[in-house]
Amino acid sequence: MLSKYKFTPYLILLGCAVLLSLPQLLSNNVMLGADYIFHYNRFYETAMQLKTGNFNYFLSIFSFQTTARMINALYGPVMAYLQGLLLLIAGTWFRYQLLTNFLLFFLSGSSMFYLLKKSHRSTGTSLFFAISYMTSYAILYGVYRQSFTSWGAVVFPFALVPLIKMIEEKKIEPLRLAIAIAVVAQVHFFTSLLVVLIYFLAFCYVLTQKIDWFFIRQLALSILIFLCLTANIWVVFLSVYPHDAIQAPFVNADMSSYTIDQSSHIWLDYPMFFLAFIVLQWLLYLRQIKSLPKITHVLVWMSAFFLFLSTSILPWSYFVEQKIPFVTLIQFPFRFFVPFIVLLFLSLAYLLDRTKIHTLWSWKILGVLLCLISLTNAIQGTMKQLDKWDQLTTKDILSKHTFVTTQDINEIKESFYTRDLNQMLGFIIKSTPDYLPTEKENIGNRYNEYEKHILFNPFTFSSVAQKNGELIVTWQAKQEALVTLPLINYAHTTLQLNGHTVESDIDHEAILHLVTVTQQTGTNTLIVGYHYALYVLVGLWLTFFSWLALLILGIGKLKKRI
Repeated sequence: MLSKYKFTPYLILLGCAVLLSLPQLLSNNVMLGADYIFHYNRFYETAMQLKTGNFNYFLSIFSFQTTARMINALYGPVMAYLQGLLLLIAGTWFRYQLLTNFLLFFLSGSSMFYLLKKSHRSTGTSLFFAISYMTSYAILYGVYRQSFTSWGAVVFPFALVPLIKMIEEKKIEPLRLAIAIAVVAQVHFFTSLLVVLIYFLAFCYVLTQKIDWFFIRQLALSILIFLCLTANIWVVFLSVYPHDAIQAPFVNADMSSYTIDQSSHIWLDYPMFFLAFIVLQWLLYLRQIKSLPKITHVLVWMSAFFLFLSTSILPWSYFVEQKIPFVTLIQFPFRFFVPFIVLLFLSLAYLLDRTKIHTLWSWKILGVLLCLISLTNAIQGTMKQLDKWDQLTTKDILSKHTFVTTQDINEIKESFYTRDLNQMLGFIIKSTPDYLPTEKENIGNRYNEYEKHILFNPFTFSSVAQKNGELIVTWQAKQEALVTLPLINYAHTTLQLNGHTVESDIDHEAILHLVTVTQQTGTNTLIVGYHYALYVLVGLWLTFFSWLALLILGIGKLKKRI
């Protein structure tokens, strides 16, 4: 029988999430960060696919200027469809932002609380660090700037739950471990790499201890289950990357500046006493170092490792210049601060509980006061971001590679509150060449080429429609000629022009792969689709049925507990 008191901490976290969301609810303002146009296009795509039933797992047939480009298939596809569902539920961009910000707060706090309780920490300590986490910049980064890194931070604590048993008992629960990492992989792929890195470091430690073949077999089984739960990711990679030279997200040549001791020091400002956490961790650690269990040593030193990676002590910009493999994928070293925060709070909870300080009323009162301070600090930061909406001008929107199609700022603002979700995406456009097929790597020009051939291409279609998961475009031509259309062409893109299957001409000197066909005089109709191999379909269905089986299993276990 489930105890009603078991859910009391989650109700407190729910109340905190409501409190943190109140400034936006009362002001009715919107926050515009660096990544909103990119992600809002992604989620509009999945929302419209869900709404109309015109599903295309690979191509964008509703969003990104209806260019038939590939984004979601290579960037958290399952999470994209979940976000699309939330967008449909919300109905407007303002309500969607309000809803997702609330979920960021509540789910992050719940995830951290769940990790700490599974680590057998006291309820008071767990709740304190849960509230601290939901008011940290790891979460506020997504609220203020719409960065998807924060969604990875939401599930990060949940992903570390099996780690505790792995370190303490040298045991692996294959199903729990596979689910934990698979959830992160489906949400944010880079975050999943950080989680895997933590498990790799822990595994190296476990190897120094006595382990048996049963441990290795359980690890192998967990990997197999993980591959089933994420098969949709791997089959797409296998289908796309061998055939297309896909442009990765931009390479940050000035990585050293995006560290927590340089321009990204804001990560240390939330909660406002965050630096005190770091000092307290090391004071308690050095004081108790001789009597601490091994897991505390592992957690403390792993947290120190990720803190080190998030600073400019490492010459990140030099690494980029030398084209060291995988470094360019990092883009912003402050991303390492997310695992640091989680490991810091986890290790600090261990250290504090050992002092038995959580049993003192003075500590409980201090903990409540600190929680109120951290909540107030986050609310003040949110209000500061919201105030920008009242003074917003079109010049404020015109950041690098971002443009507006109207100079009426009131018209742009109103588009965030209308149920016509496509209106705002038509007013604010951005050059985003990530994941486009290309013939040569030219980091600077690919933005200009996208603006020239897609955003500001004078060629216009007389009609654009979606049917059976395909994009249908129509245009009028005065004469037969070879014409380059504002559509993206991948190796597996299918083209049917005026009832006949055709192939796009490829200009090997071009930076972007655009659809180039021979038009006829008069009306031209082109149907754009995507062909994928049978193994891709098998992988997609394998993922679906794997998660469905887990859902049924989970419901069965819950019924037994009730």
